[in-house]
Amino acid sequence: MTTNPEPTVPLRLRREAVRDGWSDDELARLVRAGELARLRRGAYVDGFLPADPAERHRLLIRATLAGLRRSAVVSHQSAAVLHGLPLWDVALDRVHVTRRPPAWTDSGTVLRCHVAQLHDDEIEEIDDLPVTSATRTALDLARSLPHEAAVVALDAALHQGLLGHDELRERLFDLAGTPGSRAAGCCCTGGACPRRRCSTRSAAPVGC
Repeated sequence: MTTNPEPTVPLRLRREAVRDGWSDDELARLVRAGELARLRRGAYVDGFLPADPAERHRLLIRATLAGLRRSAVVSHQSAAVLHGLPLWDVALDRVHVTRRPPAWTDSGTVLRCHVAQLHDDEIEEIDDLPVTSATRTALDLARSLPHEAAVVALDAALHQGLLGHDELRERLFDLAGTPGSRAAGCCCTGGACPRRRCSTRSAAPVGC
């Protein structure tokens, strides 16, 4: 299970290193020597990559957002990491972001872009990064993750006081009719998950 990490190690971006006078050959030499570790294309950390998946993903988020040409809001499991929510059996190999229409969905090696309506009050800042609120993050996870994994994050958000039952019900109503909204409702009520990949029920309702 992925939980809230310790503060991340410094991130080094290629463009900043080049600006400071480093060449690509020098960066490659430092990687071979073990003095730098490559996080993704154009992004490095000193020494070794963090062993903690959440801490490593925090670095990946910063490196990926720094390279985006169009603004986006960190969302889904990436937002969960920034909120410090536990993630159970959830891949953290790609950074998830959301853009408002008329943007288009996109998926690459390290980036997954969702397109959805976002209210202004569903966006906040964490570590100077735009992130979906804890409530929107929990509901996005409930709409997209397997049932058990979604319930883990949703229960944690409630128990940590990051969201309230009334707000959760209100936002769930706003998402009615969107893809995954039925699954999100089941996560809140403890009902059977409608997805084929999961036919279990949550251990207990989480408050809706």
